[in-house]
Amino acid sequence: MPANKTIAVIGCGAVGASCASSIILRNVSCELLMVDINQKVAEGQALDLADSQFLSSTKLVNAPERLVSS
Repeated sequence: MPANKTIAVIGCGAVGASCASSIILRNVSCELLMVDINQKVAEGQALDLADSQFLSSTKLVNAPERLVSS
């Protein structure tokens, strides 16, 4: 298991999703926090990336809405 650390991906578009996928596949962190201004996009990307979680011990976490609201 990787070191006890959290990595936040801010922005869950194409680039953010690619970075998140690489983080999962390389088993870089314990926890991956997905943050986007549109909470539905972050949830959708997290669901898509959850399919690859069996390859890694990285846990996916969606940011609560209170963190992304302005």
